[in-house]
Amino acid sequence: MKVSTIVLGLSTFCLLVADIFLPVKYCSFSCMANYDGVTLNWLILIGASFSISVVLLFLPSRVYKSWWSFARIAIPVILIISTIINLQLHHRSGGLFNLDNIFDIPALILMYSVFIIGSLIQIYRGYYQK
Repeated sequence: MKVSTIVLGLSTFCLLVADIFLPVKYCSFSCMANYDGVTLNWLILIGASFSISVVLLFLPSRVYKSWWSFARIAIPVILIISTIINLQLHHRSGGLFNLDNIFDIPALILMYSVFIIGSLIQIYRGYYQK
């Protein structure tokens, strides 16, 4: 229980350090925008997971186990999907009404909402489990 919280905390710290101190050299503007988007989304999800796991350390262990059974599947899936979205491999330039970017933000918001709502449901189920 505490090991996964420490791992999430260390990964959040490493992402912050990498985002602040490691410059990306020889990268175009679009490459830099993709890198910043991927880093930001990883930081949001792992930071939220770390915050939830720290709060759950003060609750009974069954609550943490219930949440972790959901989070160990949801976190990698959301990280992979958000990375694919932020790499913008599905975008094609051109056209007068190019609406490729209109998919990205709602899809990310939907995934993060599913993670937060699923986490709250699992915490509730774990808390009232006998």
